[in-house]
Amino acid sequence: MKPLDQSDSLHLQAAVGWLELGNHTEANEELEHIAAQLRAHPDVLEVRWQIYAAAKKWEVCLEIATTITKLFPERAFEWIHLSYALHELKRTKEARDNLLGVLERFPANAITLYNLACYECQLGRLKEAKRWLEMAFKLGGTANMKLMALDDEDLQPLWEHIGELKPPSPFPVWAARCFWPDNDLCSGRLLCARPRAICTGEARPYCALHELRASAAGPCCARRSEFDASLRSADHAALLNKN
Repeated sequence: MKPLDQSDSLHLQAAVGWLELGNHTEANEELEHIAAQLRAHPDVLEVRWQIYAAAKKWEVCLEIATTITKLFPERAFEWIHLSYALHELKRTKEARDNLLGVLERFPANAITLYNLACYECQLGRLKEAKRWLEMAFKLGGTANMKLMALDDEDLQPLWEHIGELKPPSPFPVWAARCFWPDNDLCSGRLLCARPRAICTGEARPYCALHELRASAAGPCCARRSEFDASLRSADHAALLNKN
């Protein structure tokens, strides 16, 4: 795929900026200025997905994500977006099965595990949901992901238990792979599924004595307001103090 030139990159960045401001209409207008032959670029399609997600047009989101996963199956977040669209279309079992099918491809992606927990929870499989959430905490940073989980209605049946959840030990075999130093995980990507977001979080998994370990240095800025709101909640703070 031909890379975006400077002009097209600027339009893409402007589209992301409009999305951050909550204006998906202007974001779409920016994408229309990108050269026609490059509108199928995966970065452009990813932002297009975000635009239609903001407009809650989930059928279109599903079509876009399906296209990207076929053309660029190595992009983990497109599989996440595909499942998210399925879930919003009330096809939660399919959403879960889709992520389960690619789990071994992306063993170090905490959002994949977190979303599996959400889907299992909505399917009434709370034991499985807790297991996936524990694994997500292991990779994504326990405190940060607990705050996100306590603000996620999909996990509401587990809210009173989240403070008690701890990362599993030992870590599952399929995730015990070394991703350091040859990894392509960018700062904050484990905590943020939004495209090209400027993140202050950092997650760098590495292997030590065949055990996958991870650290996270703060929440992604794209969700910081949500984290701050959670911190101000006495109920949430009480739950976190259990751990």
